[in-house]
Amino acid sequence: MKRISNTVRFVGLAALVAASTSCGSVVRDSSSPVYLVIDLLTASRGAGTPGPQTLRAPLKDIGANLSPTTNNEVTINRFHIDYIRADGHNVQGVDVPYSVDGAMTGTVPAGGNVQLGFEIVRHTAKQESPLVELQTSPNIIVTFARITFYGQDRTGNAVSVTGQIQVNFGNFGDF
Repeated sequence: MKRISNTVRFVGLAALVAASTSCGSVVRDSSSPVYLVIDLLTASRGAGTPGPQTLRAPLKDIGANLSPTTNNEVTINRFHIDYIRADGHNVQGVDVPYSVDGAMTGTVPAGGNVQLGFEIVRHTAKQESPLVELQTSPNIIVTFARITFYGQDRTGNAVSVTGQIQVNFGNFGDF
């Protein structure tokens, strides 16, 4: 009886290990049949004009002869931005601006794309450290804005995608 019990435990453990390592993160991250892709991530200079961001939601199962349906539409409902520096100096409010959370709404149609616009750097960030110090300084702060878009497909499955864009902060005298 003890031998059978050990065998059952071993088989169960082996099945658990196989199940946990067989799926890639794309499959595990969401049960949605689609995933988000950022086709275009842009920024505009200066005065807070939003640049267009283009997202699409292709089907995960590219081997099947399926066409997207309205269940595959994804509504984007919020975003999060972290500012990071390549040199590792990433203290918010000292080395980089504070992270930003924002709301937005746009729907990626089945088989199509959507363009969304928002400010990558809010005006209030320009009045806080470390950006406010740049008004009287010749220094330039080079950061990467790591932007994550969050949404849901029509059946309620959560989806997200993260992209990066370089943002240079300085007193460039042009705005």
